[in-house]
Amino acid sequence: MNVTALRVKRGSWQVARAAAAMALTVCMLLGAQAAPAAPAIPPELKNAPVFIFYQTDGQDFKAHGTGFLVAAQASKSSETAGCYLVTAKHVLYKEKDRLPAIFMRLNSKTGAGDTELKYIELYFDGDRKNVFLHPDNISDVAIVRLSNQDMSRYQCSILPRELVISKDDVRRLGIGEGTESFFCGLFIHHAGRAHTSPILRFGHLAMMTDEKIRWADAACDLYLFEMTTFAGNSGSPAFFCLDESSPEKFKLAGIVIGAINMNTGAAADNSGIAAVVPSYKIHEILNSKELKDRR
Repeated sequence: MNVTALRVKRGSWQVARAAAAMALTVCMLLGAQAAPAAPAIPPELKNAPVFIFYQTDGQDFKAHGTGFLVAAQASKSSETAGCYLVTAKHVLYKEKDRLPAIFMRLNSKTGAGDTELKYIELYFDGDRKNVFLHPDNISDVAIVRLSNQDMSRYQCSILPRELVISKDDVRRLGIGEGTESFFCGLFIHHAGRAHTSPILRFGHLAMMTDEKIRWADAACDLYLFEMTTFAGNSGSPAFFCLDESSPEKFKLAGIVIGAINMNTGAAADNSGIAAVVPSYKIHEILNSKELKDRR
């Protein structure tokens, strides 16, 4: 091949590469314009997490996980209907033993920078039962009934029941792989000194399947998210972000319980795939006869 032909060939390749790059840029711009804008996250959701502590044998308080509050009844204010603490079941255990009590760390309204540890006794059975689990005995979710608790003193959000969606709601809203999502919870390295400060992590729904997914020693119903989790995030509320044009911009996706270990399926830090118990599992407990009878 002579030098002139080589120059022509090289020039044609450069023109083709430039054209491909321009086409890719145009496609990206068109895609960005066509994609619906994600709504801004309201402070009511940022203020949803409560941090869960337990008292050690040495009487110190140890950060253990995250939870959030949900109104006891739909379409009623929390002041008249009360509320429930929702968290991951394993947050109410220390290793394999049930905790007798937990403390919720909350921001107080009494003054700037004030936090309080609110004492909550736990009863898993008996007449005083206030901890309710899913009847499948596998789902890593627990609901704690908060009786006669005045939550008006604290700067925390009580999520309306309408955010807790069922399987039918998921289908109706067109939620599926690729839906934008986030969770907010305890950053165990900095829970906040003067006030409780949650951390937010963002990503997308990566897998939604009707099949059960291996988690530790069991197979259970899970959503998988492209989000990083770490110690202290268990029990955090995860939310679906619907597009700005939707009248229902945010829905509760479920409860973060950890990250998938690619070898064992057990919990692990920073695998990049977060395991979330679906919101419909919470919905099923909230609407169970046992919980309704105790309201």
